[in-house]
Amino acid sequence: MQARGHDAGAVDLPAADKHAGLPEYTDIVPVSLLVLVNAMIPVPGETPGDWWGNTGWEPARVVAAQAGGYPAEVDLDTYFLHDVSADVVATGEGTTFPRPRSPSPSRAR
Repeated sequence: MQARGHDAGAVDLPAADKHAGLPEYTDIVPVSLLVLVNAMIPVPGETPGDWWGNTGWEPARVVAAQAGGYPAEVDLDTYFLHDVSADVVATGEGTTFPRPRSPSPSRAR
């Protein structure tokens, strides 16, 4: 995105804070335009936690894994770091992944 002239950055959300919900998450990202890449967006009234089952993501993930020739079992490197260069991955070695997170935001409506 930066190569195409856009500002891009990762947002460090308070995921481990059990008191932080969606309002606290949105307070951290005061921007005029936000482009969500591969975003999970619940329909009105659907909690983020309910989204997973309602979308049928698990069967779709297994079909995609089979079509792509990679294991159907969830492996964090395969699913989250597959297109990240080795030098960038090395900078995060020794950190906790995934980071601890509170379930609070996924219960919010």
